[in-house]
Amino acid sequence: MALDDRPAMERVHAALLPAANELAGAATGMVTLGPVARTLGDLAAALDRPDQAADHRRQADAVAERARPPDRPPR
Repeated sequence: MALDDRPAMERVHAALLPAANELAGAATGMVTLGPVARTLGDLAAALDRPDQAADHRRQADAVAERARPPDRPPR
């Protein structure tokens, strides 16, 4: 996104869509980088797709809420 390479952003957005309900890095068992949907929201915003960006951000919030430990208050 920092390079404003629209074709690259389009490819990355399409490649990440199947993982939208996942936490990035969670499969390693060592680290998570947060919901993939959050990155999809950032990409959609950079691609001037505000409705998609909002949808992805709502999805990211839902994924984060499901992953929240039960003893931790919501954000």
